[in-house]
Amino acid sequence: FDGIARGPRPAAPAVTKEALMRTYEINTIAPILVAQSFVPLLGQRGESLPVMAFMSSKVGSIDDNGSGGAYAYRSSKSALNNIAKSLSCDLCQEARVVLLHPGFVKTDMTSGKGFITAEECVNGLLKAIEATDNNKGFRFVDYKACLIPW
Repeated sequence: FDGIARGPRPAAPAVTKEALMRTYEINTIAPILVAQSFVPLLGQRGESLPVMAFMSSKVGSIDDNGSGGAYAYRSSKSALNNIAKSLSCDLCQEARVVLLHPGFVKTDMTSGKGFITAEECVNGLLKAIEATDNNKGFRFVDYKACLIPW
């Protein structure tokens, strides 16, 4: 957080207000503004409520944080998780809400070092979204539809 190496973690740039704000704009603020715009467009399809899915990350889990670091990204995803939970309460008669963790995907973000391909990730996330129905309610799941602790 302050640019000093600690434990096994090498030194990383110090956290700045600008970096925090930019990360929050992308990972936390933008999703709620998109949700705000989409809610009026939601319509019930038969007996199932529509599903609002939010791309989170396991690093947003407070329970799973055993490594520290990644302050801007981690806290922005935790904030998104809290927003999604609130939306699940506020929209319980209009939509189901699911938080998604894509897994460690082979992308530019991971320098291609992920465990799964983007195609595997997307296929899994779609199945997780489809498994979110009126009986499941709010969930935080990975691309295998496995629950992630808060």
